[in-house]
Amino acid sequence: SFLLMFVLGVCQDMDKISQLPDELLLKVLLFLPTKVAASTSILSTRWEFLWMWLPKLEYDHSMDERKSLSRFINLNMPLHRAPVIESLRLNFSHGYTGSVTPEDVRQWVALAVTRFLRELSLDLTLEVNPTKLPSSLYTCKSLVILELKGSNLVDVHRTSCLPSLKTLILQGVLYADQKSLHKLLSSCPVLEDLFVEQDGCESEHFLEAVSVIVPSLQRLTLKLCRGYFFHRLVINTPSLKYFKIEDYTYEHTNGIDDDDYFFYSDDMPKLEEMEVDSTYLDIQNFVCLITHVKRLSLCLPDQAENALYREGIVLSQLRRLKLCSCTINWSKLLVRLLKDSPNLQELEIHLDGAHTNICEDPPVCWENELACVPDCLLSSLQTFKWTRIYGSQKEVDLVKYVLSNARCLKTATILFRSSDSALEEDELEMVIQDLSLSSRGLKYITAGVKTIQYFAVFSDSLLLFVLGVSQDMDKISQLPDELLLKVLLFLPTKVAASTSILSKRWEFLWMWLPKLAYDDSMDEHNSLLDFITLNMPQHRAPVIESLRLSFSYGYKGSVTREDIRMWVAIAVTRFLHELSLDLTFEVNPTKLPSSLYTCKSLVILKLEEGILVDVPRTTCLPSLKTLLLHGVTYADQKSLHRLLSSCPVLDDLFVKHNGCESEQLKTFSVIVPSLQRLTLKICRGSFFKALVMNTPSLKYFKFTDYTCEHHDFSDTDFDFDFDYNGYSFYSDDMPKLEEMKVDSTYLDTENFVSLITYVKRLSLCIPDQAEKALYREGIVFSQLRRLKLCSCTINWSKLLVRLLKDSPNLQELEIHLDGAHTNICEDPPVCWENELACVPDCLLSSLQTFKWTRIYGSQKEVDLVKYVLSNARCLKTATILFRSSDSALEEDELEMVIQDLSLSSRGSKDVKLVFV
Repeated sequence: SFLLMFVLGVCQDMDKISQLPDELLLKVLLFLPTKVAASTSILSTRWEFLWMWLPKLEYDHSMDERKSLSRFINLNMPLHRAPVIESLRLNFSHGYTGSVTPEDVRQWVALAVTRFLRELSLDLTLEVNPTKLPSSLYTCKSLVILELKGSNLVDVHRTSCLPSLKTLILQGVLYADQKSLHKLLSSCPVLEDLFVEQDGCESEHFLEAVSVIVPSLQRLTLKLCRGYFFHRLVINTPSLKYFKIEDYTYEHTNGIDDDDYFFYSDDMPKLEEMEVDSTYLDIQNFVCLITHVKRLSLCLPDQAENALYREGIVLSQLRRLKLCSCTINWSKLLVRLLKDSPNLQELEIHLDGAHTNICEDPPVCWENELACVPDCLLSSLQTFKWTRIYGSQKEVDLVKYVLSNARCLKTATILFRSSDSALEEDELEMVIQDLSLSSRGLKYITAGVKTIQYFAVFSDSLLLFVLGVSQDMDKISQLPDELLLKVLLFLPTKVAASTSILSKRWEFLWMWLPKLAYDDSMDEHNSLLDFITLNMPQHRAPVIESLRLSFSYGYKGSVTREDIRMWVAIAVTRFLHELSLDLTFEVNPTKLPSSLYTCKSLVILKLEEGILVDVPRTTCLPSLKTLLLHGVTYADQKSLHRLLSSCPVLDDLFVKHNGCESEQLKTFSVIVPSLQRLTLKICRGSFFKALVMNTPSLKYFKFTDYTCEHHDFSDTDFDFDFDYNGYSFYSDDMPKLEEMKVDSTYLDTENFVSLITYVKRLSLCIPDQAEKALYREGIVFSQLRRLKLCSCTINWSKLLVRLLKDSPNLQELEIHLDGAHTNICEDPPVCWENELACVPDCLLSSLQTFKWTRIYGSQKEVDLVKYVLSNARCLKTATILFRSSDSALEEDELEMVIQDLSLSSRGSKDVKLVFV
């Protein structure tokens, strides 16, 4: 705030700031507390009344001079000039008794309501006398959020109507009569989120019954103070998705039968998540809600186990369970829940911090409850967490039971209690060691804060320090191999190998690593070659998940093609999952071993530069899903076709074809029925003749063609008088295609039309002549939702107009100038005025987002932006990004353009205009 005041008050460019439009200055003032923003009125006449247009007002007890604050609000609130007050927040919860009166609050709220108030937040926590709010508040048609805390008296009249209210928070408020809450809720037809905290054991305004009957409600949170005042809870919320209920007793009330209240609820078919923290004994009425939820959190009394269950109940939808361990029989309840939740995926046992005094050391009695292993442990449980565990033997045994039987478990996290009330440090370390060495079917175990030093990786040097010179070296070495390998995986392979010098325990440990990566960032080229050649054949991991080799800079003489072939062949014998090879600076291409092309385990294959793709006829890659071929060389015309046809489950294909350097691939064929994502970058020249595609499952297609501008053909015998437009394109239907990106100078785009007309997201950068070729009579892009068009060509604006006319459901529009295309047309013209006889349907009914990047700021560009802003009735966001100052408008010209656009007419009242 002080920095902003400095900028506004003493900056040398004060005149320039003052020249900015009111809308921008108000955005700046919104970052300040209201009273501080008001102080800018002393800067100049330009600023005197500017703050009084702020749409958001906030006053709280952090401001000094309480009585002067009250006078300040009373003086300025009636004079406030904003036609709409989006939010009013009043927080007088600490010591404002006497300085702000209930009459003041009523007057301020009444004034805000007359300005189409959307959000009201009142906190009068320490007010002695309750504040009755004005009746006009309960008929405010614009109110969306209402938050009342403390001594607010809810006195609702019969004609109340809040047609726009979606969020209602009532925290410790007082009620004029027993029907006030019911009348308030019944006046909110679109209410979605309700929070009620009933805190009234000592108040005459306490509700004897809480009735929540709201058909539209989706989230409900209830905190109820129970006593002889409270008798009944009734809920009717058929649309509810989230429900949290917590009941508690008033600490200073004696002799109250706090278990005697009635609960009733109709069905909630959409309920997905429920949290229950209750000491109420009879919870049978909750069962109909709990049985169908997906996420459940429970803190229940000891007697709840029998009351909760009826014969034959199965929690078949339950995926996540969180159970508090504060009661005596919590473990018995856990066992029953595990038995009856066959699809449970996440389990958390926790001891709530507020419940530690209820039972200092909750017992664990579960052994005799299990005749067989629950189905969820055998087939579905993936995550297990226990927070604030004491570390008793029975607790440890329960953890071991889960670890040893949960076959699908991926993560187990054990967080012990703080040292002030838990085990001694040496006892805790013994417990951790016991759990670490226990049998289990999961990959790793997190043992909480006490052992974070053993496996947390913040940097390579820190990790090596912990592994090499820590006083706890013996303790670390006693951890299982599986955990230590997880640590080593964070290090580069050669650095991980250096841990072999620590002790005999570590000598060969790194050789079990499932992931190997070597690149040219490592020093001593020849020694690295010797290191890999020596250790690769002796590597002990039965499965090599990934092998990454990147020798791009200066490795031509140190790493030979025979070395690469040998390393890949060895990895293939270890059920290789991922192979990545980058030999960018290799002059003579490396032919890979034929065994690679029959590797049944290979899932990802990435080949970049300096590699010869020579595919044998018996090729078969049954598991390959991702294939990247970046500038590789092909042995013959059929190599790529044989490679692709050998991949029956291929999902993602990226090919960059350097056609000017390889005459072997004249026809590029992609015939892969399973393919879902395809990216092609093709260098066009005399070698390349045709592109053929048959990919019926394709969802994403990106196509770029380019010319090899810097290639030197002086040493060749070919005649390079290229016809760069002379290749054909053919494709079968792609009924699942959703997104397509085309960056092409290829003139004949007619064959792309069958693909483009049904996509939902489209990005285009195509030549001027494409406008006529793209369209045939009657084409409509009815599915198109997002359009991105490059403005690098002369007729781009004409093409834009045609696309807008024929895209009736377009929601997002982006005009951009690709950074690589700025030299093609230094200042692309805008010629669109004569193309529009009427406003396109998408502007009138669907367009929500508009963005223009790298705009020059010419008058015709500004006119086009104004046209969109003034006609787009549903527009929510418009973003204008100007070109950098080195090639764009002068600063004063840019400010004039921004001001012109800011003051232009808008077709949508809610549009947010952003300049960058």
